[in-house]
Amino acid sequence: MIRFENVSKTFASGLTAVRELSMVVPEGETVALLGTSGSGKTTTMKMVNRLIEPTAGRIRVDGVDIMTQDPVALRRTMGYAIQHIGLFPHMTVAQNVAVVPELLHWPARRIAQRVDTLLDMVGLAPEEFRQRYPARLSGGQKQRVGVARALAADPPIVLMDEPFGALDPITRDQLQNEFIQLKSKLQKTVLFVTHDVVEAVKVGDHIAVLHEGVLQQMASPLELISTPANAFVKDFLGQHRFQLSLMVHSIASLIDPAGAASPDSATPETPHALQSADSLLHALCTFATGRAAALPVFEENRYRGSVSRAAVLNALSDIVRRMGDGP
Repeated sequence: MIRFENVSKTFASGLTAVRELSMVVPEGETVALLGTSGSGKTTTMKMVNRLIEPTAGRIRVDGVDIMTQDPVALRRTMGYAIQHIGLFPHMTVAQNVAVVPELLHWPARRIAQRVDTLLDMVGLAPEEFRQRYPARLSGGQKQRVGVARALAADPPIVLMDEPFGALDPITRDQLQNEFIQLKSKLQKTVLFVTHDVVEAVKVGDHIAVLHEGVLQQMASPLELISTPANAFVKDFLGQHRFQLSLMVHSIASLIDPAGAASPDSATPETPHALQSADSLLHALCTFATGRAAALPVFEENRYRGSVSRAAVLNALSDIVRRMGDGP
């Protein structure tokens, strides 16, 4: 767990980037730091591993004040992934991933096993990519290597600063989805900096909205979109708010256990099959690709029932009505 206690940062120029920030990043959750350029997002993240040191207040990691720890040792306990990756061009993919484990003096065999495990995990076949150099990788492949390197020493905390920001929209969407799957398996505590509202809603268990160094609201994606704390948050969500509402509402409550589709006629791999955690937006897009009146729904491999096109459209109408009545 990461706890910020009245943390401020004022630079030598006189600029105060963060003002009296108090918040908690729960263990095993991803908190997205969201805001415009200059809002204090990256400064907040970099204070956690002391790349930037706070002017006032205290940051505790698992109850320990970070200022009482050696900064180099502290950084080796945290993964760090950034937008421009920072891979060493003269090192192979395997050597890049192995940097921190080697600094920690892991045995060579353990390092090799960890590298292969992580490359598999991020979708890069070890036998194909282990000996490649960064110059022979695409942007998405480089970013995958960057994520693998951040996870190499199995750190409990991972700091990610606009990790997918430099990628094209299709690759970015793919990596966001892969990250969501990864984080559910790894249960890391993650601080994820982004200026993209849609990305924050996709990846964050909670979202902390910053403006001019001040925390405006910290909430779950659903709470943030349903009840913005103030005019700034509402304006910041702006025209995306309807799309975001469709993203944060799942189809779970719309499932008909006695639906027409049966376990005998459908599997999770059936074209257009849904998962109970899928969003209304995903369901709408799936219905749009065909003419089915209802689609089967699974929870992983267990059949849950079906969702009808009518139920999804009714839920959509309800969201439109509530947004019209809301703040």
